[in-house]
Amino acid sequence: MAQNRPHRERIIKIRVFDDQYLFLKAKAQAAGMTLTEMLRDHGDQLTVVNRTDWRQRTFQLAKIGTNLNQLAHWANTHKSAIEAHQVVLALLRLERAMRSEYGLDQEATDEPAS
Repeated sequence: MAQNRPHRERIIKIRVFDDQYLFLKAKAQAAGMTLTEMLRDHGDQLTVVNRTDWRQRTFQLAKIGTNLNQLAHWANTHKSAIEAHQVVLALLRLERAMRSEYGLDQEATDEPAS
């Protein structure tokens, strides 16, 4: 028999799409528990993404991308200038840093020789 615990009084209602419900229900069944048990027992293990932070990060990355495109256009226009070479090196360093920061592939890691 269950321990002497107080009756649960709080109810959480959420709306989900059919596919979300079926996915969660299947996970619970695979674990040998009800959907309610699974959510109650494992809800504290969820990773929550702050959507405001995510949107702000995406906005900032878009701004950086625009600036990079402008710099790349300048470097391509002024290919003979020594500054263009320095801009290209700076762009490659920035690309490497961004790939590292966001866990992207590491294919563009070598700088051209000066």
